[in-house]
Amino acid sequence: MPKGPVVTHEVEYLIAKVYKEHPKWKAPAIRNEVRDILRRTRRATSLPERWPSLSKVQKVLADVRRNDIPSAEDEPWSIASLTNHPIPPDALPVVLEAAEHCQRAENKPLTIREAKWVARLHILLNTIAAQYGLARATPELCCFWAAAFATHERIGELTGKPALSRDLDYVLYTLSRGEITREAALTELSRYVGEDGKVHLQVSRRDLRRAQEAWRKLGYPEPFNDPQVGIVFEEVPDE
Repeated sequence: MPKGPVVTHEVEYLIAKVYKEHPKWKAPAIRNEVRDILRRTRRATSLPERWPSLSKVQKVLADVRRNDIPSAEDEPWSIASLTNHPIPPDALPVVLEAAEHCQRAENKPLTIREAKWVARLHILLNTIAAQYGLARATPELCCFWAAAFATHERIGELTGKPALSRDLDYVLYTLSRGEITREAALTELSRYVGEDGKVHLQVSRRDLRRAQEAWRKLGYPEPFNDPQVGIVFEEVPDE
């Protein structure tokens, strides 16, 4: 008889995700982190002790490691890569801008996989930007969402099962309708949380004003004074 609930595709995905983020961790550490994630995200308010089992985690990790073969999709993107990895011509200016942003602002290349996701998502992201008073999606926005979906796609390859993106799909849907919730906004901010438990953002005064205006359109008059998440702004000069 199995001990505890069946380990679902979602839990296998989490195991692969933790492995991708911490490839040197052993199975017990990965299992503990998966349990913590399940608790934090309220996917499971009370978990059976020692679930998922160590043997199940080890089995999933064995499959993940077997599938963890370097992919050409994760090589740096350039126009020359279009020969083997084409993208729609009308998306090329957006992808070039995103590649420049990644190199200049994040000090890393845009990968071929991410470039394909920029090309797929940029029209939807322009729609979202218009909902919040922006002329079009910024390169930072394109890079963020492209990286998020590229990560999901790669984890799907590691598990050998279809990628899971329901959470991202829902956030994009609510953003596209101008219906983003406070909880979802805080979830997006949580990726910047530092060791002090506060959110650290590098932002220019111009972008801060834009963010405050967009936040007020969501109905939150005090956008950066939330008692649940302190926010520390590290101001950088306007470009």
